[in-house]
Amino acid sequence: MVRRDYWTDRIRQAWEKAPIVWLTGVRRVGKTTLARAVANARFLNCDLPSTVRLLDDPERAGICYDTCHAFCAGYDIRNEDVYNHTFDEFHNIIGMDKLMAFHLNDSKKPFESRKDRHEQIGDGLIGLEAFRLLVNDKRFKDVPGYLETPPLSSGENSYKRNLGILRGLVGKDEIKSFSF
Repeated sequence: MVRRDYWTDRIRQAWEKAPIVWLTGVRRVGKTTLARAVANARFLNCDLPSTVRLLDDPERAGICYDTCHAFCAGYDIRNEDVYNHTFDEFHNIIGMDKLMAFHLNDSKKPFESRKDRHEQIGDGLIGLEAFRLLVNDKRFKDVPGYLETPPLSSGENSYKRNLGILRGLVGKDEIKSFSF
């Protein structure tokens, strides 16, 4: 297990070099744009809320919630009950005011696998229901989401396809059937 101080130090180093530091992950930290810490907090053992509080200007810190990182680290959003629990925990520990963006991607690897392998929206183990809940959550109406999906097997850019899927989920109360 990597020491907690190691990741806190890496974040502070990035902090000193950058005007804004985006921390990807939940509850604790996944990666920073400069420090390049890997994966997610439940196995990095880095305490994100404490780290943010230690920074000289915490208003410069923002959290980017990566759906695949969080899922593989043990934060489930696959149905309404666990979705609500996860974002209640996020609110209580970090605060919704720190949530600045989403990285949107499904996962090739199972829940709590600690392996960050992105998949097309709806083709992975997170599933469409999680993304339906996310795009219809009024709390996140003004929070941008960035696709972070791999290229299609044909080599084509996957963003048009995935954006179409996400747009198709907006306003849906449930998923009865869905075609891509």
